[in-house]
Order: sequence, then C-alpha cells, then structure tokens
Amino acid sequence: MTIPMFFEDNIEQFMGLFHQFLTFDSGNNKEILEGEDFEEGILHKIQAQICENISLYIEKYEEEFKDCLQGFVDDVWGLLTTTPLDDKYDNLVIQAIGFLTSVSKGVYHHLFKDDGTLKQICEKVIIPNMMFREIDEENFEDNPVEYIRRDIEGSDR
Repeated sequence: MTIPMFFEDNIEQFMGLFHQFLTFDSGNNKEILEGEDFEEGILHKIQAQICENISLYIEKYEEEFKDCLQGFVDDVWGLLTTTPLDDKYDNLVIQAIGFLTSVSKGVYHHLFKDDGTLKQICEKVIIPNMMFREIDEENFEDNPVEYIRRDIEGSDR
C-alpha cells in the first residue's frame, strides 16, 4: 500500500500539526481538558486520535515516517508520563501505549534497547497503569460484565 502523493508531499506540515497538538499546553483551561460530567476533554480526544494515526503511519509507511519518529516517541512519552491516572484518560493512555508498542515492534525497536529506557517504561508507564483504581473496583462491583468488556477492548489495541 502506498501513501497518497499529496500526503507524502506535505507530511512535514501534517506531522507539525500533530506535534503541536501532542505538546499543547492548555494551562488549566477546563473547557479544553474536561468534557461533560468530567469526561475526557476535546484536547485529550484529539491527542488519542493522533496517537492512533501515528501508530498506523509507523506500521504502514515506515520509510516516509522515519524522520518524524523520534520526535513523536518523545511527545508520546511525555504524554504518558504526565497524564493523570483518572479513568477519563484511559483512551489516551491506551492509544499512546499502542503507538510505543508499534514502534517497538518495527525496525526502530532499537529506540528501546537501553536498559534505562526499559526501566523507565516499566516504572513510569506500565506499573502505574496496571494499578487497580478505586473507580475500577466500583465499575466491577456495579457491572462486572461491562467492566470486563471495557478491559478487554483496551488491552487488545
């Protein structure tokens, strides 16, 4: 499968916009950070979608995407280490981990070969996101089938 010519010709512009959204600092603007009823805000929805998009790009268009890769790894790593553990951010965390997984499975897996990097991934990303949160317990008690369905959906990405 080949990348559309228009996209290939303008990849720097597209990736520049993605980078801006991934690193956007909204301060404490609750309108951007939180949706209705304390749901994921528009910024985090956009960031999650960008993580999903760049995962697809690294899987399908490795050669065209290679120049942008290190910057996105840094951006996504920054998101993962600064995103709170609240359940409203689960989609963002799942997509961000999915991107790092895509990178680690591809020809750029050498970005993760350093023992210090692996230790940081375990300490700052994997272990904190494996914790059984109070909201998880409440969801499990209220509706165990729905809890398991959501857990499976998140873990298969």
